[in-house]
Amino acid sequence: MRPPCELVQKEYLPLVRAKVAQLLHDQDLSQTEIASKLDITQAAVSKYLREADPPKSNQLQVKRISERIAHRLLSPSYRPSEILYELCSACMLSRVSSEICQRHTTIVPILAENNCQICSDLLSGRNTIFTSRTKIVQDMHQALKLIEESVVFPNFMPEVRPNLVVCEDSSTTPQDVLAVPGRISLVHGKARALMQPQFGASQHTAEILLWAKETWRYPRACLSLRGQDDLVQTADTSGFNVVVLDNACIEASEIIKQAKEFEVNTDSHLAISVPGGIGIEPILYTFGPSAVSLVKRVITMADFLEK
Repeated sequence: MRPPCELVQKEYLPLVRAKVAQLLHDQDLSQTEIASKLDITQAAVSKYLREADPPKSNQLQVKRISERIAHRLLSPSYRPSEILYELCSACMLSRVSSEICQRHTTIVPILAENNCQICSDLLSGRNTIFTSRTKIVQDMHQALKLIEESVVFPNFMPEVRPNLVVCEDSSTTPQDVLAVPGRISLVHGKARALMQPQFGASQHTAEILLWAKETWRYPRACLSLRGQDDLVQTADTSGFNVVVLDNACIEASEIIKQAKEFEVNTDSHLAISVPGGIGIEPILYTFGPSAVSLVKRVITMADFLEK
Protein backbone atom coordinates (compact mmCIF):
# COMPACT_ATOMS: atom_id res chain seq x y z
CA MET A 1 0.00 0.00 0.00
CA ARG A 2 2.08 2.88 -1.35
CA PRO A 3 -0.08 5.79 -2.52
CA PRO A 4 1.35 8.72 -4.51
CA CYS A 5 1.00 10.87 -1.37
CA GLU A 6 3.98 8.97 0.08
CA LEU A 7 6.07 9.94 -2.93
CA VAL A 8 4.92 13.56 -2.68
CA GLN A 9 5.85 13.70 1.02
CA LYS A 10 9.27 12.06 0.62
CA GLU A 11 10.43 13.55 -2.69
CA TYR A 12 8.22 16.27 -4.12
CA LEU A 13 7.80 18.55 -1.08
CA PRO A 14 11.48 18.46 0.02
CA LEU A 15 12.57 19.28 -3.54
CA VAL A 16 10.17 22.22 -3.78
CA ARG A 17 11.17 23.55 -0.36
CA ALA A 18 14.85 23.26 -1.22
CA LYS A 19 14.44 25.05 -4.55
CA VAL A 20 12.25 27.82 -3.06
CA ALA A 21 14.75 28.28 -0.22
CA GLN A 22 17.55 28.72 -2.75
CA LEU A 23 15.53 31.20 -4.82
CA LEU A 24 14.71 33.27 -1.74
CA HIS A 25 18.35 33.11 -0.61
CA ASP A 26 19.36 34.45 -4.01
CA GLN A 27 17.15 37.46 -3.22
CA ASP A 28 19.23 38.13 -0.08
CA LEU A 29 16.70 36.84 2.42
CA SER A 30 18.25 35.51 5.61
CA GLN A 31 17.80 31.90 6.68
CA THR A 32 15.51 33.07 9.47
CA GLU A 33 13.32 35.01 7.03
CA ILE A 34 13.18 32.04 4.66
CA ALA A 35 12.24 29.70 7.52
CA SER A 36 9.43 32.04 8.52
CA LYS A 37 8.00 32.22 4.99
CA LEU A 38 8.20 28.44 4.45
CA ASP A 39 7.00 27.65 7.98
CA ILE A 40 9.98 25.38 8.64
CA THR A 41 12.96 25.57 10.98
CA GLN A 42 16.11 27.58 10.29
CA ALA A 43 18.08 24.33 10.56
CA ALA A 44 16.00 22.85 7.72
CA VAL A 45 16.70 25.92 5.58
CA SER A 46 20.43 25.58 6.26
CA LYS A 47 20.27 21.93 5.22
CA TYR A 48 18.39 22.74 2.02
CA LEU A 49 20.88 25.46 1.05
CA ARG A 50 23.85 23.13 1.54
CA GLU A 51 22.46 20.36 -0.63
CA ALA A 52 22.72 20.26 -4.41
CA ASP A 53 19.57 19.58 -6.42
CA PRO A 54 19.22 15.85 -7.11
CA PRO A 55 18.80 14.86 -10.78
CA LYS A 56 15.15 13.87 -10.39
CA SER A 57 14.21 17.46 -9.55
CA ASN A 58 13.94 18.19 -13.27
CA GLN A 59 11.65 15.19 -13.75
CA LEU A 60 9.25 16.52 -11.14
CA GLN A 61 9.13 19.97 -12.73
CA VAL A 62 10.18 21.47 -9.43
CA LYS A 63 11.86 24.48 -11.02
CA ARG A 64 8.67 25.90 -12.52
CA ILE A 65 6.45 25.56 -9.46
CA SER A 66 9.25 26.73 -7.15
CA GLU A 67 9.69 29.92 -9.14
CA ARG A 68 5.97 30.67 -8.93
CA ILE A 69 5.91 30.06 -5.20
CA ALA A 70 9.04 32.13 -4.57
CA HIS A 71 7.56 34.98 -6.60
CA ARG A 72 4.42 34.94 -4.47
CA LEU A 73 6.39 34.72 -1.22
CA LEU A 74 8.36 37.83 -2.18
CA SER A 75 5.14 39.79 -2.59
CA PRO A 76 4.31 41.84 0.52
CA SER A 77 0.61 40.94 0.17
CA TYR A 78 0.90 37.18 -0.40
CA ARG A 79 -1.56 34.84 1.31
CA PRO A 80 -0.73 31.33 2.55
CA SER A 81 -3.78 29.99 0.70
CA GLU A 82 -2.24 31.16 -2.60
CA ILE A 83 0.92 29.16 -1.90
CA LEU A 84 -1.06 26.04 -1.08
CA TYR A 85 -3.12 26.48 -4.24
CA GLU A 86 0.02 26.65 -6.37
CA LEU A 87 1.58 23.65 -4.66
CA CYS A 88 -1.47 21.40 -4.60
CA SER A 89 -2.60 22.20 -8.15
CA ALA A 90 0.89 21.44 -9.47
CA CYS A 91 0.90 18.18 -7.53
CA MET A 92 -2.52 17.17 -8.88
CA LEU A 93 -1.56 17.96 -12.46
CA SER A 94 1.64 15.97 -12.09
CA ARG A 95 -0.32 13.00 -10.78
CA VAL A 96 -2.32 12.76 -14.01
CA SER A 97 -0.08 10.87 -16.45
CA SER A 98 2.83 13.17 -15.71
CA GLU A 99 5.99 13.26 -13.56
CA ILE A 100 4.64 12.09 -10.21
CA CYS A 101 2.50 9.48 -11.96
CA GLN A 102 5.48 8.17 -13.93
CA ARG A 103 7.73 8.12 -10.88
CA HIS A 104 5.04 6.34 -8.85
CA THR A 105 4.53 3.59 -11.42
CA THR A 106 8.31 3.12 -11.53
CA ILE A 107 8.43 2.61 -7.77
CA VAL A 108 5.29 0.42 -7.79
CA PRO A 109 5.49 -1.46 -11.14
CA ILE A 110 2.27 -3.38 -10.61
CA LEU A 111 0.37 -0.11 -11.11
CA ALA A 112 1.76 0.26 -14.62
CA GLU A 113 1.00 -3.38 -15.33
CA ASN A 114 -2.64 -2.78 -14.38
CA ASN A 115 -2.87 0.50 -16.30
CA CYS A 116 -3.56 2.51 -13.14
CA GLN A 117 -5.86 5.50 -13.72
CA ILE A 118 -6.85 6.19 -10.11
CA CYS A 119 -5.68 9.83 -9.97
CA SER A 120 -7.23 10.59 -13.36
CA ASP A 121 -10.54 9.11 -12.25
CA LEU A 122 -10.56 10.98 -8.94
CA LEU A 123 -9.55 14.34 -10.40
CA SER A 124 -11.58 14.20 -13.64
CA GLY A 125 -14.94 14.92 -12.04
CA ARG A 126 -16.31 11.45 -12.77
CA ASN A 127 -16.35 10.62 -9.06
CA THR A 128 -19.79 11.87 -8.01
CA ILE A 129 -18.94 11.90 -4.29
CA PHE A 130 -16.09 14.35 -4.77
CA THR A 131 -17.89 16.57 -7.26
CA SER A 132 -21.07 16.72 -5.20
CA ARG A 133 -19.23 17.61 -2.00
CA THR A 134 -17.14 20.20 -3.80
CA LYS A 135 -20.28 21.86 -5.15
CA ILE A 136 -21.99 22.20 -1.77
CA VAL A 137 -18.79 23.47 -0.13
CA GLN A 138 -18.55 26.16 -2.80
CA ASP A 139 -22.26 26.87 -2.40
CA MET A 140 -21.80 27.29 1.36
CA HIS A 141 -18.80 29.62 1.03
CA GLN A 142 -20.62 31.83 -1.48
CA ALA A 143 -23.68 31.99 0.77
CA LEU A 144 -21.61 32.90 3.84
CA LYS A 145 -19.94 35.65 1.84
CA LEU A 146 -23.38 37.08 1.02
CA ILE A 147 -24.34 36.91 4.69
CA GLU A 148 -21.17 38.62 5.86
CA GLU A 149 -21.50 41.37 3.26
CA SER A 150 -25.18 42.01 4.05
CA VAL A 151 -26.01 45.04 6.19
CA VAL A 152 -29.54 43.71 6.86
CA PHE A 153 -28.84 40.11 7.83
CA PRO A 154 -27.92 40.99 11.47
CA ASN A 155 -31.55 42.12 11.84
CA PHE A 156 -32.63 38.53 11.18
CA MET A 157 -30.30 36.84 13.67
CA PRO A 158 -31.75 35.16 16.77
CA GLU A 159 -30.11 35.51 20.17
CA VAL A 160 -29.02 31.86 20.03
CA ARG A 161 -27.23 32.70 16.75
CA PRO A 162 -28.26 31.32 13.37
CA ASN A 163 -26.79 28.41 11.50
CA LEU A 164 -26.70 27.61 7.82
CA VAL A 165 -26.61 23.94 6.84
CA VAL A 166 -26.37 22.34 3.40
CA CYS A 167 -26.73 18.71 2.32
CA GLU A 168 -26.37 16.58 -0.78
CA ASP A 169 -29.03 14.46 -2.45
CA SER A 170 -27.47 11.38 -0.84
CA SER A 171 -27.09 12.81 2.68
CA THR A 172 -28.73 10.64 5.34
CA THR A 173 -27.10 11.61 8.67
CA PRO A 174 -25.91 14.89 10.26
CA GLN A 175 -22.36 13.75 9.51
CA ASP A 176 -23.22 14.20 5.82
CA VAL A 177 -24.44 17.78 6.35
CA LEU A 178 -22.18 20.83 5.99
CA ALA A 179 -22.60 23.46 8.71
CA VAL A 180 -20.84 26.33 10.46
CA PRO A 181 -19.16 25.18 13.70
CA GLY A 182 -20.26 27.41 16.56
CA ARG A 183 -22.92 28.98 14.33
CA ILE A 184 -22.83 32.44 12.73
CA SER A 185 -21.84 35.16 15.20
CA LEU A 186 -22.30 38.91 15.44
CA VAL A 187 -19.00 40.81 15.51
CA HIS A 188 -19.06 44.62 15.70
CA GLY A 189 -22.57 44.64 14.28
CA LYS A 190 -21.75 42.34 11.35
CA ALA A 191 -22.56 38.67 10.78
CA ARG A 192 -19.43 36.51 10.80
CA ALA A 193 -18.71 32.80 10.40
CA LEU A 194 -15.77 32.47 12.78
CA MET A 195 -14.84 28.96 11.66
CA GLN A 196 -14.67 27.19 8.33
CA PRO A 197 -17.74 25.07 7.44
CA GLN A 198 -17.40 21.41 8.36
CA PHE A 199 -19.39 18.26 7.72
CA GLY A 200 -21.03 17.04 10.91
CA ALA A 201 -20.77 20.41 12.68
CA SER A 202 -24.53 20.59 13.31
CA GLN A 203 -26.86 18.09 14.89
CA HIS A 204 -30.07 20.04 15.52
CA THR A 205 -30.50 22.05 12.30
CA ALA A 206 -29.04 19.21 10.24
CA GLU A 207 -31.72 16.80 11.50
CA ILE A 208 -34.45 19.27 10.55
CA LEU A 209 -32.99 19.75 7.06
CA LEU A 210 -32.65 16.00 6.46
CA TRP A 211 -36.30 15.50 7.42
CA ALA A 212 -37.36 18.37 5.12
CA LYS A 213 -35.31 16.90 2.27
CA GLU A 214 -37.02 13.53 2.58
CA THR A 215 -40.51 14.96 3.17
CA TRP A 216 -40.61 18.04 0.94
CA ARG A 217 -38.14 16.79 -1.71
CA TYR A 218 -36.49 20.04 -2.83
CA PRO A 219 -34.79 21.49 0.31
CA ARG A 220 -31.00 21.17 0.34
CA ALA A 221 -30.26 24.13 2.64
CA CYS A 222 -31.70 25.42 5.88
CA LEU A 223 -31.07 28.76 7.59
CA SER A 224 -32.40 29.52 11.06
CA LEU A 225 -33.59 33.06 11.77
CA ARG A 226 -35.28 34.87 14.63
CA GLY A 227 -38.93 33.88 14.82
CA GLN A 228 -40.74 36.97 16.09
CA ASP A 229 -44.11 37.73 14.49
CA ASP A 230 -42.81 40.55 12.26
CA LEU A 231 -40.28 38.31 10.55
CA VAL A 232 -42.68 35.38 10.25
CA GLN A 233 -45.23 37.67 8.57
CA THR A 234 -42.52 39.07 6.32
CA ALA A 235 -41.46 35.57 5.29
CA ASP A 236 -45.07 34.78 4.38
CA THR A 237 -45.45 38.04 2.43
CA SER A 238 -42.18 37.52 0.54
CA GLY A 239 -43.16 34.12 -0.82
CA PHE A 240 -42.34 31.55 1.88
CA ASN A 241 -45.03 28.99 2.66
CA VAL A 242 -44.72 29.16 6.45
CA VAL A 243 -45.72 26.22 8.63
CA VAL A 244 -46.56 27.68 12.05
CA LEU A 245 -46.23 25.13 14.83
CA ASP A 246 -48.66 25.14 17.74
CA ASN A 247 -46.29 24.65 20.64
CA ALA A 248 -42.89 25.92 21.70
CA CYS A 249 -40.15 23.28 21.55
CA ILE A 250 -36.39 22.96 21.42
CA GLU A 251 -35.63 19.42 20.31
CA ALA A 252 -35.40 18.72 16.58
CA SER A 253 -37.46 15.56 17.01
CA GLU A 254 -40.35 17.54 18.52
CA ILE A 255 -40.18 20.19 15.76
CA ILE A 256 -40.32 17.43 13.15
CA LYS A 257 -43.17 15.67 14.94
CA GLN A 258 -45.28 18.82 14.89
CA ALA A 259 -44.35 19.74 11.30
CA LYS A 260 -45.50 16.32 10.08
CA GLU A 261 -49.08 17.29 10.89
CA PHE A 262 -49.17 19.96 8.17
CA GLU A 263 -49.84 19.51 4.47
CA VAL A 264 -47.87 22.02 2.40
CA ASN A 265 -47.40 23.04 -1.19
CA THR A 266 -43.89 21.78 -1.84
CA ASP A 267 -43.61 23.79 -5.06
CA SER A 268 -43.08 26.97 -3.04
CA HIS A 269 -40.32 28.07 -0.68
CA LEU A 270 -40.96 26.67 2.75
CA ALA A 271 -40.33 27.68 6.34
CA ILE A 272 -41.15 26.36 9.80
CA SER A 273 -42.07 28.85 12.52
CA VAL A 274 -41.40 27.52 16.02
CA PRO A 275 -43.11 29.72 18.64
CA GLY A 276 -41.32 30.83 21.77
CA GLY A 277 -42.12 30.02 25.36
CA ILE A 278 -40.69 30.46 28.83
CA GLY A 279 -36.95 30.50 28.30
CA ILE A 280 -37.42 29.48 24.65
CA GLU A 281 -36.71 31.91 21.81
CA PRO A 282 -38.96 31.72 18.73
CA ILE A 283 -37.09 30.48 15.65
CA LEU A 284 -37.93 30.56 11.95
CA TYR A 285 -36.32 27.77 9.90
CA THR A 286 -36.18 28.68 6.21
CA PHE A 287 -35.46 26.19 3.43
CA GLY A 288 -34.10 26.45 -0.11
CA PRO A 289 -32.70 24.33 -2.96
CA SER A 290 -29.21 25.70 -2.30
CA ALA A 291 -27.47 27.86 0.27
CA VAL A 292 -26.94 30.76 -2.13
CA SER A 293 -30.53 30.86 -3.40
CA LEU A 294 -31.85 30.63 0.17
CA VAL A 295 -29.63 33.41 1.51
CA LYS A 296 -30.49 35.68 -1.42
CA ARG A 297 -34.18 35.13 -0.79
CA VAL A 298 -33.80 35.79 2.94
CA ILE A 299 -31.89 39.01 2.33
CA THR A 300 -34.64 40.28 0.00
CA MET A 301 -37.04 39.90 2.93
CA ALA A 302 -35.58 43.20 4.20
CA ASP A 303 -37.46 45.04 1.44
CA PHE A 304 -40.76 43.58 2.65
CA LEU A 305 -39.87 44.17 6.30
CA GLU A 306 -39.49 47.90 5.67
CA LYS A 307 -42.91 48.23 3.98
